[in-house]
Amino acid sequence: MSAPHDHKELMEEEEVAVSDGGAARFAAVNVLSGEEEYEPIWKERAKISRFDEGENQWKERGNGDAKVLRKKSDSTRHLFVLRREGTGKLGAQHDLVDGMTIKRHPQNDKFLIWTAPKDYSDDDEGFEETFLLRCPSKDVADSFIAIFQKICNK
Repeated sequence: MSAPHDHKELMEEEEVAVSDGGAARFAAVNVLSGEEEYEPIWKERAKISRFDEGENQWKERGNGDAKVLRKKSDSTRHLFVLRREGTGKLGAQHDLVDGMTIKRHPQNDKFLIWTAPKDYSDDDEGFEETFLLRCPSKDVADSFIAIFQKICNK
C-alpha cells in the first residue's frame, strides 16, 4: 500500500486577476461625415426613394432629415444629403448643379421628383439616379422646390 499523498505539494499558489465583469472600455472617436465642410440652408424630415429602371418601380432608400447644404469655402457649391434615421447610412448624396430640374409627382403635391447626374450614396464613382422625395406637407415641398430652383436655375 502506498503512502497517502500530501496534496499541498501538488498545488502551487497562483494570483488570479479580478475584473469588473468584462465591461469593454472604448475611447471616444471623432467620426467625420464630410458634412463639416458645409452649412445647412434647408432641412426637413422626409422619405426618399430611387427609381429602379430594371424593375420599373420606386425603391425606398429610407427616411430621415433631408438637407440642402452650402459649402463654407465655396458658396456656389450645394449638396443634397439624406441620412437614414437610426443607422446614419446615406439614402442620397449628390451635388445640386445648374440645369437640374424638379417636378411634382402627378398624383401627389407632396412628392417631388428629380434626377441627379451623379449620386454618391452607394459608391465613390457616383452614377445617375432619379429620386422621389416624400415631404410631410405641401408647404415643405414648396420650400424645397424654391431652394432647388434657386440653386439649379441660375
